[in-house]
Amino acid sequence: MKNKIYLKISTLFLFLLIYINFITASTEIIINVEPSFYLGETVSFNYTIISDTDQKITYLINSICPSAPVASFRERTFELKANQPYSGIYYDQVVQDWFEPQTCTAYVQILSPIQQTVSKNFTINTNPSFSFNILLDKKIFTQNEEITIDYDSSVENPTIDATLTSPDEKTKQISLPYTFTPEQIGTYNLNVTASKEGYKTITKTEQFGIIESEVQIDYNTPKIESKDILQPDNKKIWLYVLIGGIVFIFIVLIFIAYNLLKRN
Repeated sequence: MKNKIYLKISTLFLFLLIYINFITASTEIIINVEPSFYLGETVSFNYTIISDTDQKITYLINSICPSAPVASFRERTFELKANQPYSGIYYDQVVQDWFEPQTCTAYVQILSPIQQTVSKNFTINTNPSFSFNILLDKKIFTQNEEITIDYDSSVENPTIDATLTSPDEKTKQISLPYTFTPEQIGTYNLNVTASKEGYKTITKTEQFGIIESEVQIDYNTPKIESKDILQPDNKKIWLYVLIGGIVFIFIVLIFIAYNLLKRN
């Protein structure tokens, strides 16, 4: 009996030692990432994981940018030896021209045996975009009607390159705002490129049509004169009534004759 008690106590003490060793194990994560990435560069960073005990490590690695595509999460598992650093390189996406300037986060998250996360910020340095819109009063104009093409921009004095293509495919370089009176009927195409130093280049296209004259639609419902309404033919009605009465009387006479013959 005493041996069983001693065995249970020894087992419990052994588990306690393992647990204490487990919770006191030290795991360190080190991330080295460039402070900034520029157009055409690949986002990447180095990381190192080191522990003072042998462990089987499962971890996630990724980088997150608020205004850029997020790569799929990469879960990895490896056997970490005590005091032997495990190093790797994480490669993400290439910085594209349409990326907005922003602050991103590189991180390594250990999922097991104990959850632990280390992160580091970096920036994406690209030119910001700006708001630019083509202004037209409407989409359809009539021939020889004066048309004004203008623009609205969130930055002052952008450099504008505008090309107007007429229905006969002839092109003309114009400066905005631009006013003209079209002679040709058909569709006009407008291509505009707006740029400003330190900003992204904006490209806009617009179409508008020219017709010969406005279509007049008469929304008045034509009046129907009372004489145009079909009137029923009174003579035909009386004829139908007379025929119906004769048929009814004929049926009644047949019924009476049948009953008389049946009695006899």
